[in-house]
Amino acid sequence: MLNKIIVCLCLLVIVLSCPFMVAAQSVSLDNPLPIDNILESSSYIGIIIKNILGIVGALSLLLLVYGGISMIIAGGNETKIAKAKSIIVYTAIGLVIIFSSYTIINFVLQAIRGAN
Repeated sequence: MLNKIIVCLCLLVIVLSCPFMVAAQSVSLDNPLPIDNILESSSYIGIIIKNILGIVGALSLLLLVYGGISMIIAGGNETKIAKAKSIIVYTAIGLVIIFSSYTIINFVLQAIRGAN
């Protein structure tokens, strides 16, 4: 039993010391992207965020129109009117959350950029 514990401890020491042996080597990598600063507005991340916001804006416009048309077509049915109102309210809440998150991300990235 004692031999098993000693063998396990030795293996544990070997396994835990391997990352330190690897970390001792120095490695230099070239930047594969043609961008020096990934936080620039012309970077890939900025382009992706703008495209996503465009898609979200178009989808939210469609949902608002759908909710409005559903409310018009409801014809006095309270359950359909309540469903249409909830579609409009949840779409508006989603837009507020998405654009406020964009504002917060933009603020944080500008703070990081300003710190350099």
